[in-house]
Amino acid sequence: MIQTTDTVLMVRPVKFEYNDDTSLNDAFQKTGSIYIAQKEELNEFDNFVRMLRDADVIVMEIEDEPKPFTPQSIFPACWFSIHTKEERAIKAKESKCDMLKTSPFINDLPDAEKYIVVYPLKCPDKREEKSKNPIRILKEHYEGRYFIIDLSSFEKENKFLEGNDSIVFDRDNKIIYACRSEKANEEVIEYLASYLDYKYFLFDAADAKDQPICKTNRILSIGKKFAFLCLEAIKNPKEKKALTSLLKECGKEIIEISPEQVDSFAGNNIELFTMKGGIRQPLYIMSAKAKESLKQDQVDLIADYCLIISPDLTGIESNCGGSAREMLGEVF
Repeated sequence: MIQTTDTVLMVRPVKFEYNDDTSLNDAFQKTGSIYIAQKEELNEFDNFVRMLRDADVIVMEIEDEPKPFTPQSIFPACWFSIHTKEERAIKAKESKCDMLKTSPFINDLPDAEKYIVVYPLKCPDKREEKSKNPIRILKEHYEGRYFIIDLSSFEKENKFLEGNDSIVFDRDNKIIYACRSEKANEEVIEYLASYLDYKYFLFDAADAKDQPICKTNRILSIGKKFAFLCLEAIKNPKEKKALTSLLKECGKEIIEISPEQVDSFAGNNIELFTMKGGIRQPLYIMSAKAKESLKQDQVDLIADYCLIISPDLTGIESNCGGSAREMLGEVF
């Protein structure tokens, strides 16, 4: 049961600000009255935290620090991921898929209970987040039972990999999925795959204007049972067929979403679990806008499997360019 967790890290920002550097490569971020909307967006954040805690999800809420100012700190999922000793011990998926690659590198890591991966980021403002409170609190949380896999040195070579923005993990089958882009450098992915003993699958994806999609988590999400996928974004027929076949081979039921649903953040969701009442129950977390974009049969399919938590994140989505999944750093 490695794919999902009941614990997340969230960063409550000291200040929201429209980030021009990020928006250059983020078609989902819209200009808006970010300063006027400050109070509204903090309310959205606080309400999201309350909804998760009401469902007995463990939320490690961290107050951001004012200096250095990091305008996108509300989205911590792009700069770290956490992996466990048990996860590394699982054998990666054996498949006949000729597009599923194995890293050429060999990397032996020291034995540890947890492995914290720190990613190389394109945006200088985002890089500052890696030295702030969240990483210190994660280290304290694991009480020395961790090892840091720091890939930040790739930034000096202009090679980037933006964590759970640009890659999607199938942890149960040990596969990394990523859209090819400047934020998903294959060499960095190869190193990550070697450290974690994963395989990886790269594909091209583009939006309705034929612009490359650099945030894989907008068009693909993977849980225990479902994979949300925008097939229209994948133009290459061979890649499309191989990706769908591999997901099905890994036991995922594909929920196909349209480009219009992608624009409403329908792909930007995450499966967690709760132990409320002493019984393990899956949860799907997506914004209210994302849920409203789904067709009724899609909602019914998900609701038959789990509880859906859908906070209103309208201001955050409009002004900051991210949604529910990016606000949640998974803690295993």
